[in-house]
Amino acid sequence: MTNPLRSLFESRSAISTSHELWEALSRGYRSVAGVDVTESTAMQVSAVASCVRLIAGDLASMPVDVIERLSERERRPAVNHPVRRILSQPNSWQTWPEFLAMQTAHVLLRGNGYSVIVRDSATSNGSEQIRELIPMNPDQVTVEQAPWPTLGVKYTWTPTGGGTPIPFKQSDVLHFRGLSTDGLVGRSVLRDARDTFGAALATQQHAATFWSRGGLPTVIITHPKTLGADGKARRNLEDSWAATYGGGADRRHVAVLEEGMTVQPLSVDAEDAQFLETRQFTRGEICGLFRVPPHMIGDTEKSTSWGTGIEQQGIGYVTHTLLPLIVAFEHRMNRDLLINRDRFGVKFYPQALMRGDSTARGQFYWQMRQMGAFSANDVRALEDLNGIGADGDVYLQPSNLVPLGFTPEPPKAASQGATA
Repeated sequence: MTNPLRSLFESRSAISTSHELWEALSRGYRSVAGVDVTESTAMQVSAVASCVRLIAGDLASMPVDVIERLSERERRPAVNHPVRRILSQPNSWQTWPEFLAMQTAHVLLRGNGYSVIVRDSATSNGSEQIRELIPMNPDQVTVEQAPWPTLGVKYTWTPTGGGTPIPFKQSDVLHFRGLSTDGLVGRSVLRDARDTFGAALATQQHAATFWSRGGLPTVIITHPKTLGADGKARRNLEDSWAATYGGGADRRHVAVLEEGMTVQPLSVDAEDAQFLETRQFTRGEICGLFRVPPHMIGDTEKSTSWGTGIEQQGIGYVTHTLLPLIVAFEHRMNRDLLINRDRFGVKFYPQALMRGDSTARGQFYWQMRQMGAFSANDVRALEDLNGIGADGDVYLQPSNLVPLGFTPEPPKAASQGATA
């Protein structure tokens, strides 16, 4: 009987470490182009790496806090809430930006980001404080739904390199879930669009091979005589040609042919093969998959690079790319990390990414001040500046904006007894 692991390791290099073994056993997706698409191979495509790094970096750099709702319209930072510490250092080796960037990358590529919620023992008021969040590799986690009537979710983590699987309750796992069609796990874009990523990988590998030869085409060398029955002379000629004219720093050497030999190029140039067009097309598709405007990863060929066009695309990127992730992350963290969710909530602040230039911001702030919506301290807070005290909390009211039918009283005359 054929060993089922043999096909898995065919055409792969020798495995020498446990990490390489796990990479080989990780779930990959075979594309029509014949390339295995995994998280590692997909990140070798420049467009994929650029999109993932852009989105993960923007979310990781975004301010996030725990807020306390005092009333329907009033809220303030919950400075003493225990989850606030997690938003600074989720575990002993990661900062919050590092943790969130990694979880975002997992969601973007695998559709799921998992972390174990480690809690302290119950306190006097019956609650449990969260001590840390331990991230898990999505490839090592399986998700199952319990039968009726429970219908809860069970998680199982298998350590790298094998070992005893460890089960976790639903309440012990922070699960960032991407788009899901079964309600249990998010769909992997690597699986759904494996042919797009496979084509990008194949195109990139072709480009690397082409330039490794110094951009020179494959050739046929014709000799008027037979080069020996044993093929030794032919191999020597091949090796000599490859060493001297095979590309790299020596690609400009002049070929000197002897004994009546001739050289005939075989391959077509990149333009005839529409190589550049194919690569540009796959980059555009990848940008569409991640909902990233092409100019944000350096492709400005078909988009304006100045003015309101770029600004509106940037606002669209925040609205249609970052905001859905923000809302999903906020709801999941509120559900899994907070106990009194009616009073407290996790809040991301994407406004900083949507600010325009200084002139546009100044005009907006001035309009908000005139209509009484912003105080001076409100404006300074939006610009990351300290307040100016109680005087900065005054809200101005335009004299020409009064309730309908209201007639202001005229100012009273000065007292006759007052001295000049």
